[in-house]
Amino acid sequence: MSAPPNPGKPLTRDEAVALLAERYRALVAPGQVVELRALQVRRGTGRPHTEAGFFDADHLTDMARAALDLTDHARGVYFTLNPLRPDLLARRANRTDWAGAGELARDKDVTARRWLLVDADPVRDPHISATDDEKARARETAQSVRAFLRERGWPDPVLADSGNGFHLLYRVDLPADDGGLVKRVLGALAAQFDTPAVTIDRAVHNPGRICKLPGTFARKGDSTPARPHRRAKLIEIPANLEPVSLALLERLADEGAPPASGPGSAPAGAAAPPDGRFTSRLVVDRWLADRGVTFRTKPEPDARGRTVYVLATCPFDPAHADPDACVMQAPNGQLAAHCFHNGCTGHGWQAFKQMIGAPEPHHFDPPLTGRPRGRKKRAERPTPPHPEGPPDAPGAEEPRAGALPEIVIDPATTPVARTMSALTDVLIGAREYYHRAGQLVRVTGTAITPVLSAPELAGALNQRTEVLVVGESGPAYKPLPVNYANTWLNHPGEAARLPAVALFTLNPVFTTDWRLVPPGFDPPSGTYYAGPAIEPRAGTGHLDALLADFCFRTPGDRTNYVGVLLTTILMPHFVGSKPAVLFAGNQPGLGKTVLAQVIATVRDGKPAETATYNPNDEEFEKRLGAVVHRGATTIIVDNAKGQGRAARIDSACLERSITDATLSFRLLGHSREIRAENSHIFCLTANTPEVSRDLVTRCVLVDLFHEGDPARRAFTIADPEGYARDYRAELLGELVSMVARWRAAGSPEADVASRFNKKGWGRIVGGILAHAGLPGFLANAETAAAELDDTRREFAYLVGILADHPQGTWTAAELAALAADHGLFPTELKDASPHARTIRMGLLAGRYIDLQFVRPDGRTVAFQRSPDRKGNVYRVSVRDAA
Repeated sequence: MSAPPNPGKPLTRDEAVALLAERYRALVAPGQVVELRALQVRRGTGRPHTEAGFFDADHLTDMARAALDLTDHARGVYFTLNPLRPDLLARRANRTDWAGAGELARDKDVTARRWLLVDADPVRDPHISATDDEKARARETAQSVRAFLRERGWPDPVLADSGNGFHLLYRVDLPADDGGLVKRVLGALAAQFDTPAVTIDRAVHNPGRICKLPGTFARKGDSTPARPHRRAKLIEIPANLEPVSLALLERLADEGAPPASGPGSAPAGAAAPPDGRFTSRLVVDRWLADRGVTFRTKPEPDARGRTVYVLATCPFDPAHADPDACVMQAPNGQLAAHCFHNGCTGHGWQAFKQMIGAPEPHHFDPPLTGRPRGRKKRAERPTPPHPEGPPDAPGAEEPRAGALPEIVIDPATTPVARTMSALTDVLIGAREYYHRAGQLVRVTGTAITPVLSAPELAGALNQRTEVLVVGESGPAYKPLPVNYANTWLNHPGEAARLPAVALFTLNPVFTTDWRLVPPGFDPPSGTYYAGPAIEPRAGTGHLDALLADFCFRTPGDRTNYVGVLLTTILMPHFVGSKPAVLFAGNQPGLGKTVLAQVIATVRDGKPAETATYNPNDEEFEKRLGAVVHRGATTIIVDNAKGQGRAARIDSACLERSITDATLSFRLLGHSREIRAENSHIFCLTANTPEVSRDLVTRCVLVDLFHEGDPARRAFTIADPEGYARDYRAELLGELVSMVARWRAAGSPEADVASRFNKKGWGRIVGGILAHAGLPGFLANAETAAAELDDTRREFAYLVGILADHPQGTWTAAELAALAADHGLFPTELKDASPHARTIRMGLLAGRYIDLQFVRPDGRTVAFQRSPDRKGNVYRVSVRDAA
């Protein structure tokens, strides 16, 4: 497949048509006839209607041209995936027109199945577009399905972006009437991969199914910044598109089917008394819970109407985690079970039952009154050793001198809840385990580590307790079964018994009631301070010496920097409500990264690892997650820069991470998440950056400026990072003293406007700085908005055009046209219809109402809006230079 001509340059209409036609050839076979169908087409003031036509493989260029024309007027443009009867071409040969329902292709018109569509769609209101986060989850699901099928020997599919979700298109060679095979395949995939956030569409199994056409827009509801209209596209096309074999398709479909019952036999999971009537049904959730198996019940039945119990781990291989293994129960009580991994092939219900443990009579409804047929009488259990101990101990015995405490697990007599309580007692006794942001963590020294998996927890418990498991052959000391650890990790009641860490810090902090937290865990505030005691120190001598030789652009930039250092010791007040720091400079070599590392060193006692900015937000999020997982609380994004012609720093992931109360990142290579309270300081370093408006509003600017060669500058302190490390206690003592003096003065707050004043960040930090005699806190905020926000710069340019234009008032549509004439706002207004551009321009203009822009000639221009009988109109007022 060829690349677009002149990468980075917008395609002409003819170039776009040619490129799409070439890509359609990967989907349309020679001689194939497909239907192009556009829904809810509205041209001008006419009523919405459907337009459709039929195209053969020799006229894909005509199809691409028609699609690009229709996408400007339609809610969505689609095509039929599978080949149609060639005579349908005569309805509208290689062209489109208005079409009634009877003129569209139907299932009976399909001659064969050439494609199997797997549609991963985010769960949301079906009449609106997906958010970026919802779409990202859909992509994760699609990639998981592809990886799962690849492991089973399936060839790679075409990966497509549908606009709101993602498609996997697998080549198949099947008859149009496939006997329900595709439906069962989709049902099996949905049973395994559906989540509350993303589902596999089961309805796309019919042969005449239409699919979003690449290159066209998906328009559901209005396009908003949070839920924009997007263009569908092909992302990956394998070099060799091989069809999935019939054997692989049937194998996947059959694994989801329940085993057949012979005539007169009881369904698996039902008990048959001697008279042949089946009156008892296995209560699966009761049985699984009693056996210590962690599971979840899917909210909807599978394609065969069965209730699906998804196991947290496969009983044959703990590495096969949710959603790989499941137990399914049909309406008649019949049971089936399977794990989708190749290594578990052949393990059905009987094998699962044997591994988990056969059900007891009380697991049935109604309970069985006698032994089920075929079961051997259970041998009498010998009395476990060490019977001494308090009779009220919940499954645990008093530790003997020199020995670990002991937990006795008898699946027949010990309630699971009692075992869970005993495990919690062990964790509490270790005095290292805490509950943080919904996860179990272990604190050792200055490190806090999440315990995310059952094997990790089982290993930790095995170091601190002896487990005596009572089995058929008697009691034996064994490692804690992983299923019990799994159950504990998913038991919120037991986790809540552990002390909860609301903030973990390596530097001293003031609590919300203004106490300086001592080292260790502080139960009243939930703060764990893993550092030395710090005494207040008079003056700011060490801080002044450290910062003396940095070329801050203004005194306010230096004050902003000290404000960030103060924020670190006030963190309990501002979790999830403090800005990032943007270190900007007019050239390299000014010490931006050094200043960022000084923050990390003062805060954590060591430099921080840096994360490289990546315009691909998905990849960038993985990098941030890896840094957070390693315990960093100061995250440095070094030398951030955008890519391409309109290079700017724009990351929804970073914006969200700055302001979220709890950070949550997918752990790289796993389905689990790492979570922590957002006490993190994000530092971005860049040279003359261009930053998105949303990111500018989330940052405090520290600007450096130097004319000449920075290499000729000499620092009095040759190694500022080393100085911060060696005099860390003194620097922290000076910061603590600044707060203490401000408190003694009555805690006067500053009159400072800040996005983060919800919890008073600007007022409190500004008040401390003002009391210390440091001027200009956040005084450069307006400069930052003007110099760093490229959207504002372009709007200032537009306002200048309006100031010199003879026209007095402007509508949003006229402003959009004027902006397009001057090449302004390419990101905000690109790929939009005239109506959408008008709406976007109205939203954009609303940001700058009543703002004043200073022109190069000294004039001040105010942008204004007023109502009109046709809606809002915009104008400017000009005041000459004084």
